[in-house]
Amino acid sequence: TTAGYYGTINLRTNHAIVTDTENIDGTTYKTAYLEKLLPNYLVDDTIETQTLAQAIEEASDGSTIKLQRDYTDTSSGTISKNVTLDLQTYTLTRSATVTVNSGVTTTITGSTGGKLTTGTTNLNTITNAGTLTIDGEATIEHNGTNTSYYAITNSIAGAVLNVKSGTITSATYGIYNNNSTATTNIGDSTDTLSITNPTISGGTYGVYNNS
Repeated sequence: TTAGYYGTINLRTNHAIVTDTENIDGTTYKTAYLEKLLPNYLVDDTIETQTLAQAIEEASDGSTIKLQRDYTDTSSGTISKNVTLDLQTYTLTRSATVTVNSGVTTTITGSTGGKLTTGTTNLNTITNAGTLTIDGEATIEHNGTNTSYYAITNSIAGAVLNVKSGTITSATYGIYNNNSTATTNIGDSTDTLSITNPTISGGTYGVYNNS
């Protein structure tokens, strides 16, 4: 006797359908069950998501998105809300540029070991068109060898980049400020700028202002 059940299952972003087979008295049956996935991100310490795009969708203005583990993220990296991305002590490897939209205020922070990187892919790690602050002890890294791509490009009219602390490192350009009306501020305004706070380095230039 065969019984069939049909319908639609709407999955939350932190669940997956796992299929298997089971042999009972010589008959093979297909089984399926829901498995809860460990979250890669937490929004405001409560909402679990798997990708950065999902986290931004769930977030509200003022939310904090916390990375929960080392993770390679292939989702869209467009930040369209006023949020804080806290890398904590983990590495977020991106296969697409993190883009801060015009009019958006974003902070990227982290503790020792926290890193945002593109691996060796030739793309900008971050493209800023809004107001972006790098704070804490996080590292923004770019390892691609194409000199047309950078760790951070601040290239849209009116964009503001504030690098208060942390590490910006690149095989090419660390920071590329590419517009006469884009502004890059380095160091905490309450402190004297030192070579180690923040640390900015590049195989070609640490900071390049193309005005």
